[in-house]
Amino acid sequence: MYDALYAADEIGTSTLGVAVGNYQTSNIKWMVERGIEIISEAMKRASVLESNLSLTDLNKIFATRNKKLHTNRI
Repeated sequence: MYDALYAADEIGTSTLGVAVGNYQTSNIKWMVERGIEIISEAMKRASVLESNLSLTDLNKIFATRNKKLHTNRI
């Protein structure tokens, strides 16, 4: 869970004040995409290790990751 929280915090901090037009041409895009992968994998592992853990929107997290992986867009 620490990895997911850290990745989410890094995404939030790194994108603060970044214009949408600058997102596609910056290294921030790579960092956000990697962060989404980390969050998805951490949530997947947490749900397997702790079956009674209440995780909301888990399917949306996985769908976002899969969309990024298969289309290289989010």
